[in-house]
Amino acid sequence: MKKQKRAVLIVLDGFGAGETEDAHEFGDEGSYTSSHVLTSRPNIHAPFLLSHGLLAHQHTDIIAPENPNKDTLTGLYELMGLVYPKLPTFHEGFSTNHIQEIETLISRSIIGNYPSSGTEIIKVLGEEHLHTGNVIVYTSSDSVFQLAAHQEVVSVSLLYYYCTLIRKYFDGLVPVGRIIARPFLGNNSNCFYRTPHRKDFPYIPPQKHLLDKLLSNHINVIGNHVIDHLFPSKLSKVLPGKTDLECLNSLMQDMQSNHDSSCFYFIDLEELDMKYGHRRDPEGYANALEKLDPLLCKVSSMLEDDDLLIITADHGNDPVFTRHTNHTREYVPYLVISGSGKRESHGHIRGMSWIAQRIELFFNHLQ
Repeated sequence: MKKQKRAVLIVLDGFGAGETEDAHEFGDEGSYTSSHVLTSRPNIHAPFLLSHGLLAHQHTDIIAPENPNKDTLTGLYELMGLVYPKLPTFHEGFSTNHIQEIETLISRSIIGNYPSSGTEIIKVLGEEHLHTGNVIVYTSSDSVFQLAAHQEVVSVSLLYYYCTLIRKYFDGLVPVGRIIARPFLGNNSNCFYRTPHRKDFPYIPPQKHLLDKLLSNHINVIGNHVIDHLFPSKLSKVLPGKTDLECLNSLMQDMQSNHDSSCFYFIDLEELDMKYGHRRDPEGYANALEKLDPLLCKVSSMLEDDDLLIITADHGNDPVFTRHTNHTREYVPYLVISGSGKRESHGHIRGMSWIAQRIELFFNHLQ
């Protein structure tokens, strides 16, 4: 294996490239994140994304997901070569038995236990939580158990401990995709707000994936906070930054100084999905792409001869889709550029695990 090779994978979270063949099974017929954003902002200033075919009305280079879900956890793991099974969802909340056992486990009563947005449920139940100390549980269309608590009632560290206990509980029974700690602050229902201390505790199948292979071959794995949460104990270094722009700037700073060893950069840009897709805000989505575009162009310009850049997505989240406010079942676009500036085009690909295979090939067939 050649030394000092660098691969960079940037995931545009929720940036779909049109409905998949099985979109009807998810109720997502007609979704097309990229095209609909472009329709909402025909004069969008995103020359890098446009010129490389990532932002388009019709895509030629797309990948069909193989996992039977449509969430970030399973999308990112499939990109690393591990296809998750169908994860359970809880459209009517968790069973009474589960809730009672978890209450015993954490020695606190639970309120809520129904599907909701996080901002809405703390507005509705936050004051009751303040008065009683009972913690708030909610879920969504994804396979998640979310635990919300005021930081002055339940400390962040204690909330994380509760989530660790709940993770172990479900691992022995049901593979819930993520247990998520959702701390918040504020004095009443009019001013409650979620703090930046969210933490995800993912379900992790026992099979090995690309990051395991990289680390066993002494290739450093460097990622942002999203990757650190969803791939616990797999990063050699966590890049600073909470916003997408901060993460990209941290990536470029590290690339500029890191020439001594082979490494893999794994960055998930979550705000397209979290802030604009779910909130069905095509204007905000377009604005965010315009801000990301020059930084993505700069990352591309920093590639050296033995570097590889891949830009793709984990699932869709069409900001103009009206049947629901969840993720949308879509193909994901991909862009592969070598350090020499050569762009690869492979047309339609089946399975997002192809990305892991391409990176493994780049590092000369890892064992």
